[in-house]
Amino acid sequence: MRPRRLLFALVPLLVLIVGAEGLARRLEPAAGPTPMMVPHPTRIWGLSPGQYRMEGVTVEMDADGMRVVPPSTAQRRVLTVGDSSIFGHGLPDEGTLHVQLAQALSTRGVEAEVRCGGVPGYSTEQTLKLLEEWGWDLAPSLVVVGGMWSDAQAERFTDRVWMDHLASPRGRLELLVAKSAVYRAVRRRLKPELPEALPVGWVREPTPQRHPRVSPEDYAENLERLAAESRARDVGLAVLTPCHRQRLVGTPAPWDRYAEAMRAFATQHSLPRVDACEVMRESGLGADALFLDSLHPTAEANRRYAEALSSALVQAGWPEARLLP
Repeated sequence: MRPRRLLFALVPLLVLIVGAEGLARRLEPAAGPTPMMVPHPTRIWGLSPGQYRMEGVTVEMDADGMRVVPPSTAQRRVLTVGDSSIFGHGLPDEGTLHVQLAQALSTRGVEAEVRCGGVPGYSTEQTLKLLEEWGWDLAPSLVVVGGMWSDAQAERFTDRVWMDHLASPRGRLELLVAKSAVYRAVRRRLKPELPEALPVGWVREPTPQRHPRVSPEDYAENLERLAAESRARDVGLAVLTPCHRQRLVGTPAPWDRYAEAMRAFATQHSLPRVDACEVMRESGLGADALFLDSLHPTAEANRRYAEALSSALVQAGWPEARLLP
């Protein structure tokens, strides 16, 4: 009889929970259009499939939440990874690095599909997870590493700590609970200062102090992790060190240590490397012709990056030389 009594005792509680959830869903503010950036259970955030307007241009994400690239019949595949500069912030498809790199390689007799693995705001911590969950399955012949800014960005969270939390039992439970309208209503009432949107305030509260999302030491370690994973999969690597208006004129900045880590990494592993600032200086163009803002490249800058990258790759003997780290 005891299980039966327990069942009868639980039924009213279950009815109460279901009723409260239903009421909370009815009273919840109407959701607006799905934003381009949405919470992700392992990578903190990701991109939502669909078309979006960004800085006056239309961008489209595929079913995997990655930027759509032109169809290609090429058997060889290249993958660019990094943050918004690699994604093509504020640019139509034809102005992006991945599209222009495919064209630059083609003019040098190398046909390749160039896929975009850049995601706005992604650090190397997130990129490594992206490769694990999506990128390596593409079986690329070559990965172009271009992420640096997001790692050096001072924020009130640390990527590695946050991602470890998401992977923990408590983190998974929080993700499950966060789907409840009752939970969201209570959260809005008790902590209205925490935004629903990313990057902070989704699962974890911000830390009191601002610090780099990925320390210079962890950044260098992540590059070595990428090298090890590339070797294990027989995938080549090339490096694109991004530029910034301050870097262009040599103004000291926190990201200098990250740029140096990229240079040392490429040198140690004998990898083709292009420094975007050097390309910009050699162009003879003014900063306004090369930057959309403080750091995002224009279509013309990407064209010159693509030319420099494709030239460096061909000179290094790619694709016959595999460029393994």
